Amino acid sequence: MSGSISTSSRRKCHDRAFHAFGTGYVMETRARSLLFWRNAKILLEVLTPVVLGYVLITFDEGGEYNAVFGVIAGIVGCFSLILTVLGAAFAWDAKWVSYIESKKQNYKFAGQLTELGNSTSIGPRKHEEEFRVLAAKLGVRDDIDHEFNLSQLEKNTGYRAAARHYQRECTGCRQIPVSMTLSDCSVCGRGR
Repeated sequence: MSGSISTSSRRKCHDRAFHAFGTGYVMETRARSLLFWRNAKILLEVLTPVVLGYVLITFDEGGEYNAVFGVIAGIVGCFSLILTVLGAAFAWDAKWVSYIESKKQNYKFAGQLTELGNSTSIGPRKHEEEFRVLAAKLGVRDDIDHEFNLSQLEKNTGYRAAARHYQRECTGCRQIPVSMTLSDCSVCGRGR
């Protein structure tokens, strides 16, 4: 039964898995880059009123420390306000959730497609049916991911991550990436 699934059918699975893994990696990188600012915003939104309230309740009214802590709380409050406005203006929370969801789904599809491409326990008809279902689901995910407008550098980074993960030779430089340090290759690197 394993010999009856064509090499081209298996290759389609592996190619789609490669693409999904690369996209998942890019979305994971984007989510990671937003995480610091998102967490700083949340921390300051909670920290500012707590610190200000604690200082005002703990220390005597008109005490010598009130002015110092009031200034510190004011500065922290300004940073909090700035991060809150930036977070709202650039939709950090919504983007972060979208990136995480995309990462999860793309990695899941990559695993399922790799498993299907390596499967020896199903026949060609079942293989083709399962591939069509997964390809359709991945197509919907791709349509959503296209709205993120990946830069060429992000696409190259995703390609490099997938080539490294699947131990595939880059079509540009003909090397299997051993790290995520970008080379000068126009396919898996900076493209100089």
